[in-house]
Amino acid sequence: MQRGQALNSMVNILHRTPGRLRLRLDIPLTASVRAHIERELREQLHINRLQWYSTTRTLVVYFKPHQTEALLLYFKQLDKDAIREAYQTEVEEPPQTAYETIRRAVVNRLFYKTLVPQPLRYLNMLYAGAKYLTKAYQDLRQGALTVEVLDATAITVSLLRGEFETASSIHFLLTLSDQLEANTLRASYHHLKDSLALSIDRVWKQEADEFVEVAADTVKAGDIIQVYKGHLLPFDGLIQKGNGAINEASLTGEAFPVHKHVGDEVYANTVLEEGELHIQVTRVQSETAIAKLVDLITQSESLKSSDEKLLEVTANRLVKFNFLGLGLTYALTRNIEKALSFLLVDFSCALRLIGPLNYLTAMKDAADEGVVIKGSKFIENFDAIDTFVFDKTGTLTTSLPEVAKVVPLNGYEQDEVIRIGACLEEHFYHPIADAMVRLAEERNIEHEEMHNDINYIVAHGIESSIDGKRVVIGSKHFIVDDEQVALSPAAQKVIDAYETDYNLLYLAYDNQLIGIFCIDALVRPDAQETLAGLQALGKRIILLTGDQANRAEAFAKQIGIQFDEVYAEVLPEEKYAVIQQEQEAGHRVAMIGDGINDSAALSLADIGLVLKETSDLARQVSDIIIYSDRLTDMFTLIALSRQLTERLRKSQAFILGFNGGLIGAGLVNLLSSNTIAFLHNFSTFAMAFISLRPFGSKEERALVLT
Repeated sequence: MQRGQALNSMVNILHRTPGRLRLRLDIPLTASVRAHIERELREQLHINRLQWYSTTRTLVVYFKPHQTEALLLYFKQLDKDAIREAYQTEVEEPPQTAYETIRRAVVNRLFYKTLVPQPLRYLNMLYAGAKYLTKAYQDLRQGALTVEVLDATAITVSLLRGEFETASSIHFLLTLSDQLEANTLRASYHHLKDSLALSIDRVWKQEADEFVEVAADTVKAGDIIQVYKGHLLPFDGLIQKGNGAINEASLTGEAFPVHKHVGDEVYANTVLEEGELHIQVTRVQSETAIAKLVDLITQSESLKSSDEKLLEVTANRLVKFNFLGLGLTYALTRNIEKALSFLLVDFSCALRLIGPLNYLTAMKDAADEGVVIKGSKFIENFDAIDTFVFDKTGTLTTSLPEVAKVVPLNGYEQDEVIRIGACLEEHFYHPIADAMVRLAEERNIEHEEMHNDINYIVAHGIESSIDGKRVVIGSKHFIVDDEQVALSPAAQKVIDAYETDYNLLYLAYDNQLIGIFCIDALVRPDAQETLAGLQALGKRIILLTGDQANRAEAFAKQIGIQFDEVYAEVLPEEKYAVIQQEQEAGHRVAMIGDGINDSAALSLADIGLVLKETSDLARQVSDIIIYSDRLTDMFTLIALSRQLTERLRKSQAFILGFNGGLIGAGLVNLLSSNTIAFLHNFSTFAMAFISLRPFGSKEERALVLT
């Protein structure tokens, strides 16, 4: 196929070589259209490397030679209706990479200097200088000698001396620094928004006199939906019926629930911890309160690390020495060229660049490994964590436990016990609940709803009624101690036989124990390696579990780890108390959990981590999400934290030493002011590109941990 050949009315081949295809697309390449094409190429042909040039409507695709015919066929059959639908759908632009930001800035500057006449560029620089002066004046009025004052002075003096290019270069570097810092925060925002994104596909919507399950994206304002205890609220709305306790940690940061009644407003991405609600939807999608919260976060500095802030403070503190050097040099030598060395080398450009660039690189490296970090401060602080607190179920064990045995009692059939158990458990997120439902599906046991209103009691179990008689499922403590269900000799024999090897789930109906489920929670393949590795690094490890003490001890023996502390039969508030106790003892604590039971502890911990399969609330209150589902990626985080700290230390030392040397060279007339300005700018760019280098392979990170 030759250059310039049309595949269809929308796509023309501009150039083709083995493994590379350049196309012109006669369609508007909006973010949504590009995302549509990228998604289809990724899913259908496993092509991930594309380069867009939206202004010229061209696309370069890189592929393997054997994919050539399939790729050409895809573009030849490009669906006009799908493109039109994508065009009408708004898609948020993902944050630019730092390389892309710098590349665009450099290209734009070259075009600007080449195409814009010098008089216009001079006027534009005067306008920019006026803005710097305005900001400097505001700072001085408040008694603050900031970097902005130094920048304004350097630009103004350069313009007054007719050194237009020097002023323009300073302005360019400062603007680029601001863009890169904004990009770092935007990346944090992007990860945060992704982690808070609704994971609900189906909801219960009122139609006539009953609630039916429908796709979440079909719900409109004014519809009535039903939400059960333990579930995420998918939309903002008003309570029409029922009362409940709602955890609003994702909005307010408060880990404990707020009681809501008929007429109260409720918000998307909060979790119903107690009760059952009928809610009239008032807002959907981007109108929800959670979307507004994310917007607020982007305007704050809550995601910045202390090192990032320290670099800014250091840059400001050094300003007075620049002015002091300027004044003393001129007073002693009466040589303005020497004195101006202190303005041309201001330290701040590079210091302000290296923070956001290095954190952006670290967060990208982590994301490439399947780990999402919601803010730079969490990667900075990770190596300082000295105590790791692990929930057991779904964290150290797999998120997919299995029902190994079902023992029916008191004359009930096994299938009937499974039917009742699955009918109760299907309404709630928990790995064991999922295992119950899977078992019923595998055995083709239908479990249509036969119960009345259902109530989930955190860390205990579920209660409801069938045919007017009470039915409960949950822990032994809940069934035997709280519900006062008697254990027959046959039941006690089953418990004695299996309670050491399995987690036991008890089902009682009409105050009789009718079945025991033996749950086998397999240990994660990397759990032992992770725990042993953390101990080898001098970290304390603590186990929290709702299991009985003998099960907790058996688990520790099975995994071959001597925990520093083991807490068995803990309730959610007790998990919170353990974290609080450790912090009060002076420890920096990371909590690794997965369920609603863990949300308060995750929120309180210095850093909260969750794995891929986790509850909505746990995902919201966490600081780091390990989508790779590998516990060993905690070593990636520790290594990145160490590498980041070391790189920032070396970069700061180089910036201070190199730029200090330039000032010294100017004072003894070794270098001219133009050479000093060039070397200063060159070193700033060099530090920027060094900051963009990945932190190394897994093997290199492993060396950091030795």
